[in-house]
Amino acid sequence: MRQKEIRDGIDLENEDGSIKYGKSQIAGKQAIMQTSATRFFMPFPAIFGPALAGGMLMHYKLWPKRQVPAKILELSLVTFSLVVSLPLAIALFEDRCVLPASDLEPQF
Repeated sequence: MRQKEIRDGIDLENEDGSIKYGKSQIAGKQAIMQTSATRFFMPFPAIFGPALAGGMLMHYKLWPKRQVPAKILELSLVTFSLVVSLPLAIALFEDRCVLPASDLEPQF
């Protein structure tokens, strides 16, 4: 899927993006690994948040016994998780990465 970044590399630039130094395959491989990790860990709060909150509410007997209020609470937990925790999880990962030149190809 991301074969082009691994084969051709990605652009290396300075911090503000004004100077381009060339393409690096090592940086491309690292970017693919970081993207994979992001896509693996990012949904955790949205998936497990409502389940953990619901489990705690059931444990303390605060979960509604009737079906309609229970579904409204469940929908509220899922909505809260998607609206609040997912953007926080996205904010944990940086848009750009700084790599030391010693970790890259010899020409850099």
